[in-house]
Amino acid sequence: MGRRRLILKGVFSCMQFRKQYGDVSEQLSEFLQFIRDAEQAYTEAFDGVNLEDKATCDLLHVLELGNITYKERNRVATQLANSRKNRRYYKDLRDELEPLHKYYTENKKVFNMLSEVLGATRKQEKAHTDRNYKPRAISLDGIVR
Repeated sequence: MGRRRLILKGVFSCMQFRKQYGDVSEQLSEFLQFIRDAEQAYTEAFDGVNLEDKATCDLLHVLELGNITYKERNRVATQLANSRKNRRYYKDLRDELEPLHKYYTENKKVFNMLSEVLGATRKQEKAHTDRNYKPRAISLDGIVR
């Protein structure tokens, strides 16, 4: 009785796992795609900070050295404020992604291995969906259609 209850409990938890997570390959694929997207976003945020730094420098030089009117100075000041906000956005994103970026760069081999695991998992899932039985000893003609 105890063994049967344990087996049924295991089957039930496996069914819950499949219901909650679906295909293992799909979950692993989404995770790896998230890592790739985060790495790309980190690079773009890093570039964005550098670009906004240069824009800030340009705008400050216009204010300092440019022979501009009151209206033009207001427009430049507004552009400067917008540039600083953009820089803050890029910098915040870069800072949030930096720990993941460091882990990724130090452990690229692990992520490459996970990509191989994904391929093997997809292969197994495909094998499970394409199951066919080929009789080895007897002919099933007339018995099974």
